[in-house]
Amino acid sequence: MATKCVPCLGTAVKTVIVEAFPELEKQVALFLDCEEEGEVRGCKGKKGKNEYQLHTSACMKRQGIHDFKDAPAAMRRCSAEWKARKVE
Repeated sequence: MATKCVPCLGTAVKTVIVEAFPELEKQVALFLDCEEEGEVRGCKGKKGKNEYQLHTSACMKRQGIHDFKDAPAAMRRCSAEWKARKVE
């Protein structure tokens, strides 16, 4: 089972932030203290892909690109296909 990410800031990091931005003192205090003084642990949320990203991913795979230099042209074709689809 995956462990849940718990964001934290090291005490040294908190001190630097509050010294530079005193108005953030209350927000900084809400973060748990990390074990290491200089540690910063953020959590990255997982978002699903939107409709455009799904379309582009499938389109790029259909293009059968074998060389990286061909990717920009394939991306332009996929973008044009998306725009044409959205107009209809």
